[in-house]
Amino acid sequence: MDGDRQSQRRRSRLALPRPLPLHPVLLAAYSVLFLWSENLDEATLTDVAPPLVQVVAAALAVLGLLTLVLRNRLGAAVIASAVLAGFLAFGHVDRILAPLRVTHAVQFAGWLILIAAAVALALRRRASLPRITSALNIMAFALVAVALASIIPHELSRAGRGDANTAVVSPTAAPPGEGVRTQRDIYYLVFDRYGSESSILRNQGLDNDLPEWLTEHGFFVAADSHANYARTALSLASTLNLKYLDELTNTYGRNTDDVTPTYRMIRNNAVVPFLKSVGYRYVHLGSWFEPTRTSPLADVNLNVRDDSEFASVFVETTVLPAITEMLGQKVSHRERHRTAALYQLEKLREIPALPGPKFVFAHVLLPHHPYVFRADGGIVTEEEARAMPESRRFEEQLKFTNDRIREILAPLLELPEPSRPIIVLQADEGPYVQGRGRPEVDWVNIRYGILNAFYLPDGAAAGPGSEPYAAISSVNTFRMLFNRYFGARVPLLPDRSYCARSRTSGRAERCRREASANHTRKEGLYDFVDVTHLLARR
Repeated sequence: MDGDRQSQRRRSRLALPRPLPLHPVLLAAYSVLFLWSENLDEATLTDVAPPLVQVVAAALAVLGLLTLVLRNRLGAAVIASAVLAGFLAFGHVDRILAPLRVTHAVQFAGWLILIAAAVALALRRRASLPRITSALNIMAFALVAVALASIIPHELSRAGRGDANTAVVSPTAAPPGEGVRTQRDIYYLVFDRYGSESSILRNQGLDNDLPEWLTEHGFFVAADSHANYARTALSLASTLNLKYLDELTNTYGRNTDDVTPTYRMIRNNAVVPFLKSVGYRYVHLGSWFEPTRTSPLADVNLNVRDDSEFASVFVETTVLPAITEMLGQKVSHRERHRTAALYQLEKLREIPALPGPKFVFAHVLLPHHPYVFRADGGIVTEEEARAMPESRRFEEQLKFTNDRIREILAPLLELPEPSRPIIVLQADEGPYVQGRGRPEVDWVNIRYGILNAFYLPDGAAAGPGSEPYAAISSVNTFRMLFNRYFGARVPLLPDRSYCARSRTSGRAERCRREASANHTRKEGLYDFVDVTHLLARR
């Protein structure tokens, strides 16, 4: 007996230490890191950190709970990894299986079988758990390492380049004795993909009645206005910083699709600090589009969504959408689009009551698709949308949008004259092009023609560069306003339009065709091609 006990003690001393079960936490972290590695050009650490912390905390909670139940940390970790894999990878697997028409019920069954196998392994093969744990740790470490191998170089390169300079104009730009001439509220209302009257006529064959209504109510409608860039992030970054984006080409190069520098330019733009310095509060009415969802500069942030776009996409990769669908509570992108638009339109009616002077920026994703509104505000279901021609869906949503714009603007225009605000009603880009790819389609004039209208109280212009004109483009919006109302004396820029020859924008081939003389071998988001010469003027 003494010999047996001594032998057992010797084996105990020679046994390897039990490995730490790190694989549940690593697998949980990998689910977020993988999504980040697939979206490096659109997501930053700020977007990724909240879901990463939450999913790691959830993994630790699952592991701790199972350890309490089983009294076996290694076995609990095996089960936890199986449960987390099913929860976090369900959406990815669902997309892979979609062409095979595999139902959610079948996939649920498959994951339950995997979890059951993990339970059996944890309970019946305890002697093998250290080796299994080591193998799972190695696998999980490898997955995380692969994701980080893409993320770290990209983030280091991004950090090394820094941010674009947004300083363009300051109140001291005004000459002596001049300066702030008004404290009227300023509304900058951007309706996404709202084309000019001629753009909509070319694309949809529709005679839009809103420009005429605006003119009748004292707006100057810039009939020949065109977007400087036909992509929201580029267009808003340019407009809100009063300049073209050539410095992004110089800083980041032509061969990149990293859109995050423009996101930062939108969030930390030049317009808001200028207006704050002359006494304005900033009210930001955000969309579901991440760069305009919230603003760090805002005194008031209004948005129906609390989570970031990255977090929302991450949730879509988990099992949660399948569960909500089974419960009959699935919220589709169409419904989120509709809910966000209704929230913004309602808030635009309430914002005038907020104390001023205030600068209000609202980015409303209308008449941008998906087309979810009938002209009377009724819902267009997904089934109805499939059976309805695109031109009809667009027309219905455009009529709904026009009615809401009139309802929002009319009370502002009915205020006593001294209380009426400065209003800019503008699009960031033109409409989605029907029949795109066909050589006879006037893609440039459809895609770049934008609604651009100004309500400018206080009578005559204040001097050079303070008067709107038919071909004014969005880059000159705030240059003109700051000259007119704040004595900034910043010169207007030439009105140019550029195509981003990006591999991810779907426009590279059209840019080559439209400006073949300027073609370069490198292609990316900041590989700009000047298409101004192709724009039609009235």
